[in-house]
Amino acid sequence: MTAQTDFFDPPAKPVFEHPDASTEVGLRLRDEILELMRANSPAVAERLRKYARHLCHRNIGFLVYGIPNVFTTDDLRERLPMEALELIGDNRFFGAVVGKRKDFIPVGWKTTRMPGNHGRQIRLFTVPEYEAKVRNHMRGLE
Repeated sequence: MTAQTDFFDPPAKPVFEHPDASTEVGLRLRDEILELMRANSPAVAERLRKYARHLCHRNIGFLVYGIPNVFTTDDLRERLPMEALELIGDNRFFGAVVGKRKDFIPVGWKTTRMPGNHGRQIRLFTVPEYEAKVRNHMRGLE
């Protein structure tokens, strides 16, 4: 038996060897579930997309992150009324709705501000019409 060099090193072989426990199968199942959520709540998903675009156009990202015309799913959660959050229920719905690359383009990562997420990294998004402006700003060209 070989000792791990660091606590964070992955094990030499997967802990679960059952094929259903593989990452690929898990991700596919997650995507199928979230797609069903989107299909069952198209009006809510579209309203959420419109609100995300609104945050982008209002330039909320510049105030929060110092980057123009961006937002995160935290920004959506913080600004939606409680009734909307209760209707949505599952926090993964936010990422599923804005994760459509034709509508929203990921441009970076930020640490979440939600305490229950334990400081994990979440995506920073923009809309296609601001992509060049955002990337230039992030490169220091603007």
